[in-house]
Amino acid sequence: MEVWQHQRRPSNQYQTNAVKEKVYVDLSPYWPPGKSIASVYEQLLLEGNKIDRRTLSSAKSGLLTKSEFATLVKLRDWVRKETGRSNLAIDDLLRFEPEEDK
Repeated sequence: MEVWQHQRRPSNQYQTNAVKEKVYVDLSPYWPPGKSIASVYEQLLLEGNKIDRRTLSSAKSGLLTKSEFATLVKLRDWVRKETGRSNLAIDDLLRFEPEEDK
C-alpha cells in the first residue's frame, strides 16, 4: 500500500503566476444622467437604505475600493431598480485593473 505524504515547503517557495488586480466598484455605466449624488442619497434614505454620500460619490466615479458587502447589495439593488435590469449581479458593478508594482 502506497502512502502519500505531503512535505511542507516554506511559504516563500510557492510560485504563482497570478496577476495582482485592484478592484473598484464602478456605477458610472449605470448612473442615470442628470441625477446628482444628493438626489440619489435622498432617494435611498426614503427607501430605508442609508449609504454615505462619499461612498456614492466614489462609486459614481468608479473609484470605490472599500465597502461593506451589505452596501454592495444595496447599490446593486438600486442600480437594478434604476435600470430595470433585474438580473444585474454585483460582479457587473466591479471593474478590475492590474495593480502597479511597487
